Amino acid sequence: MFKGKVQELCQCRQWNLPEYITRREGPQHCLSYNSTITINGVSFQSPTPSPTINESEDHAAEIVYYHFHQPISTSNSNPNLNFHQISSSSSPLPKSWLSLAMSSSSGMILLF
Repeated sequence: MFKGKVQELCQCRQWNLPEYITRREGPQHCLSYNSTITINGVSFQSPTPSPTINESEDHAAEIVYYHFHQPISTSNSNPNLNFHQISSSSSPLPKSWLSLAMSSSSGMILLF
């Protein structure tokens, strides 16, 4: 659901399409997946392991969607929003997902 919304958002803002990297974890009989989505060099990671690849990618896309879901303005079409803008927003995401740690060297946004 959110993967399509993120793709539409990228097309609307004339950004490159999102890139997904999904990692498989755990024993073969009990696999889980974590996904990272990258848009314009900024990466977002799924908050928790998921039982399927699609679910993992959709969780990461949900984070991206709510991160960028704001009116388009010419002054803020860059995906590099600061931490305060993210953490102080009234996001519908669970509060535990909004405990963000940003690494300035890698551009990675980690979720705990």
